Amino acid sequence: MVPASPSDVRMMELMRRMGPPPGHPQREELMQASESRVSSDPLLKSRFDEWKKKFPSFMQSRMQGGTGFASSRVLRSFFLEYAERFGRHGPFQMPSSFNVVEAFLPFSETYMAFDLLEEHEYVVTLFDYLDWFTGEGFPADPGVLRDVLPEKQIHHYNMSDPGSDFSVETAGSTVRLVGVSLVRHGAELSIIAVAGEDPPDPSDDDVVSWMASDGTSLRSAAVQPTPDLNVSDRYLPELPSHSTVLLLARVDLERSTYDVRYVHRDVGQGYSVLTDDQRVLGDVAESRDAIVEQLGKYDGLFSATISLTLLPVYVLLRKSSLVQQKFTTELGTSRQSTRVRRVSKHLPRDEVYFHRQVSIVPAGAVPEESAEWDVEPPELEFASFGYWMPLSPGEIGEDQDGNSVVGKTWVQRTETWKRESLANVVLATTPPDPAGDDPGLVYLMRSGTHATDVYKIGLTRRDGESRAKELTRATGVPTKFEVLASWRTGDCSTAEKQIHARLSKFRVNKRREFFRAPISTLIRVIQATLEELERAV
Repeated sequence: MVPASPSDVRMMELMRRMGPPPGHPQREELMQASESRVSSDPLLKSRFDEWKKKFPSFMQSRMQGGTGFASSRVLRSFFLEYAERFGRHGPFQMPSSFNVVEAFLPFSETYMAFDLLEEHEYVVTLFDYLDWFTGEGFPADPGVLRDVLPEKQIHHYNMSDPGSDFSVETAGSTVRLVGVSLVRHGAELSIIAVAGEDPPDPSDDDVVSWMASDGTSLRSAAVQPTPDLNVSDRYLPELPSHSTVLLLARVDLERSTYDVRYVHRDVGQGYSVLTDDQRVLGDVAESRDAIVEQLGKYDGLFSATISLTLLPVYVLLRKSSLVQQKFTTELGTSRQSTRVRRVSKHLPRDEVYFHRQVSIVPAGAVPEESAEWDVEPPELEFASFGYWMPLSPGEIGEDQDGNSVVGKTWVQRTETWKRESLANVVLATTPPDPAGDDPGLVYLMRSGTHATDVYKIGLTRRDGESRAKELTRATGVPTKFEVLASWRTGDCSTAEKQIHARLSKFRVNKRREFFRAPISTLIRVIQATLEELERAV
């Protein structure tokens, strides 16, 4: 018999807390008894009233206490969706993403909602990571993460320059990774990857038609799309011409297998879900083959994402060179407001994040020419074991050995899962062609002697490291300037002026090139400006 996975244990514990599902003959009776007990017991009623007073502060602290980077932002969008669905429908109408994302969002008895695990955030340059990953000496076995990656902590890895770092070619589109989030429970590694696709698939025209119809067949009938969202909301702030694509996966580090994979394509008011998970496809048998075929388009993205699971090892080996940056969250920028003061009053101090610490791996050399890697992912194979499928209350099923059980049945996964290893994937980086009258680099730098959230944004017609050394000598700061990110452009003077203009409200001094703002905000503005200039050429 296959032992229960950490995910199975969490789901069983959640269901134990929640009581019988809808349709169970005793559900209504138990719900009424619970409500009666709360209303008649003064102590329980007092606790319930206290929870109602604290819950809005809990939601605000979680939603506004992040860095704003893509990985943190996407996780909070799931957090908000699960809170709303749980409040409206209980735990029985969760989206398919819950099958993976629940590992990042444990259920809190205190707030009676899904909460965020402790978060750690990094900014990396994938050009450097791939250079290390494809070189000599890296640990080929992902099992090393059991010793390197702490349990029950979320580790976000954000790409410093996804627009020109590297890409994966699919059938008819280019996909760029923007961020990867990892969390480990025992030997189970859960993964969320944020990517952008250009041109979007499905197209904007198809999305408009989708909005006019009943939407994706994978949506529960009880859940409707968000009406205040539209086609423009499907695009990534970090890559304005790319639509959002989320990849969700779960890996067993002990068995060297992976048994769950999903691709969620943003369609404005929700996600179009692609998966070969039989627990989801069981309800859409008529379109199963088409869904699995579309999923195959993203095999390269899946292989690339699995290849990034060794990012914790890469960062650990560069621990001595990490640049620690402390910057203000959205909660921190409004800390004097009445609502935020209420948050501080209702919640413990360690749950109110006015600042977040981000570890940045300084950028190495920028590739002079296009580079390409034929990356061999870690040796993981599809899991060959099955899963428990819930049945109607009282319905009889069978376990793995054929014995009768009530309310569930064991399904051997054989229909759509292929027993094969991950395929190699070609990853390419193509620095923007500096065609223009004034080619050069726009850089983002910081010295450790600067105040929190203060960065220098400027230009150079040489390389960023030479400019950093020059600034360190000229200013005489005790700690040297570090290049955190740099971007090639064909007109660096125009780019610098436009970037400075857009960031004018963050400028520390009108005569200096220093800006006080979260690094995620600065990077988004820089990348958006450069993309617009590139399209205008």
